[in-house]
Amino acid sequence: MKAVNSARKEQKWSRTSVKALLLSLAVLLMLPQWGGGAAAEESGTSLPEPVVAAQGGTNVTDFYNVIMQTGADPWVYKHTDGYYYNTFVNASGVMVRRSKTITGIEAGERSLAWSPVKGTMYSSNVWAPEMHYLKDTDGQYKWYIYVAADNGTNANHRMYVMENASADPMSGSWTFKGKITDATDRWAIDGTVLTVGDQHYFIWSGWEETDGSFQNLYIARMSNPWTISSQRVLLSTPEYDWETSPGRINEGPQITIKGNKINLVYSANGSWTDSYSLGLITASTSADLMNPDSWTKRDQPLFSSANGVYGPGHHSIVTSPDGSEDWIIYHSARWPGSGWTRNVRAQKFTWNADNTPNLGEPVNPNSPIAIPSGEPARIRYQTEEALLVKDPAGTSSPAVRRESSASGGMKITSLANAYDYAQFNVNVPEAGFYVLSVRNSNGSANAGDASHILSVNGGPGASMNIVYSGANRWGASTAKIFLPQGSNILRFTKGNNLADIDSLDLSRLNTSELLFGTPGYTLGLNETRSLPLYTVTGTTYAAVTAGVILNSSDTNVAVIQAGNQVKAAGTGSATITASYNGNCYRCD
Repeated sequence: MKAVNSARKEQKWSRTSVKALLLSLAVLLMLPQWGGGAAAEESGTSLPEPVVAAQGGTNVTDFYNVIMQTGADPWVYKHTDGYYYNTFVNASGVMVRRSKTITGIEAGERSLAWSPVKGTMYSSNVWAPEMHYLKDTDGQYKWYIYVAADNGTNANHRMYVMENASADPMSGSWTFKGKITDATDRWAIDGTVLTVGDQHYFIWSGWEETDGSFQNLYIARMSNPWTISSQRVLLSTPEYDWETSPGRINEGPQITIKGNKINLVYSANGSWTDSYSLGLITASTSADLMNPDSWTKRDQPLFSSANGVYGPGHHSIVTSPDGSEDWIIYHSARWPGSGWTRNVRAQKFTWNADNTPNLGEPVNPNSPIAIPSGEPARIRYQTEEALLVKDPAGTSSPAVRRESSASGGMKITSLANAYDYAQFNVNVPEAGFYVLSVRNSNGSANAGDASHILSVNGGPGASMNIVYSGANRWGASTAKIFLPQGSNILRFTKGNNLADIDSLDLSRLNTSELLFGTPGYTLGLNETRSLPLYTVTGTTYAAVTAGVILNSSDTNVAVIQAGNQVKAAGTGSATITASYNGNCYRCD
């Protein structure tokens, strides 16, 4: 059951009484639990004995620079409410996600803003949504999403706009305002808005003609946040070697203003190549921005491949939670030559004396960097602290092996059998919801996604997906979990394919949303479970004990019984939707 309303004729999407919560309910046939002695593989450089988890882990204020294990074109905006808002596209459409921290965006609360409509010119290939908070001609500030889409033919890509007048973009209604274009109505993607005083300007990447041989950057005045009111003016065309080989492309324009300096940072070259990079064009806030001579283009890239990070581009710029630091959030290739298979990274940057950004180089992904100022410290557990247990019927053993790129110089590998597991004993000072971030890598021979099944305190397991990036090319899988005060057991068993574990980070969740007590369930056939539900405000929580109605997307897999119990009726997976006080929350 979907947690969003169906499309109306006027393309208005109501979110007034609908929110989305992502939770997996995987109902699988499970064998009885068994006990077994701890074991570690003794071959190679693996440790000969298991290490029981130390109490409490280590308090740290750093992280490893992947904030989303998969993603592209990361638009992130920090609003006055303290939330970071991220728009992205999935199979449902344009999603809005928010978090109080930069490093916690992937685990943020999600809401569906808009779904493309079949049979229209904007039904397919939905790219790079951006959400802006802009002043309308009526003097009111409203939310606007700008997104590129076509009808399945790339030559028909154009920019489109949605509007939401609610103060909270996770609720209210998104109204489809239509196409935003200049008189040429040429191919257009990656639209963004520059505001100087009360004047909005639209800046985008487009074709000069209709052949698509190269992409330029254009600017035009806007009469309101959804209408262009002037002819387009050429700002930049690919001209330098680093912009033109192999792809003659300028795209992904983003604006940041420092003092009276407008910094237009854009992406150059082919986004599918390791040559993808960032360039810079500047102007003064007092200049005539519709005059191309007012803009100065730098002849060297501002940010490009380095230190094991390839093809960095299409970024956002935000401040840290306390406002004292500036951070760039960008995508990069997950491995050299991976093309459009990308992840998302973040790092702090500084400013030059002339108010232009000094982005430096992408930081080494295997060197920890300080968390954004104002984010909470975290507790880190290294692989050496895990208890490893071998499946008695298995032909191999899980092992802790030396790996120089791992945070503690060790990794857990060879969770290869159904009942192998790695177990961490974690201590938390207070009961509540925590963000779990697992630094892991997937080098499966078939280059497919892998997964580990996470069980919290002996509960039914939830699948944590681990995308393929290659052996020892570390990413991060995240989950929101409820932990009682004191000692807790986190157990990881094999899911799909093979993946290694480097370390675990736990940080306290600060949010305002409704959450289930676990990120997912794996139930045995005919097993019955309740689904604990909580309201979370800041770092406090309260159990929801009445007024909840559950629905299952597939009653052949999961059946809702009296007392809001869920029974595993067959193998497969199901989506559970919880309705509470008129609101609808999706477990997916």
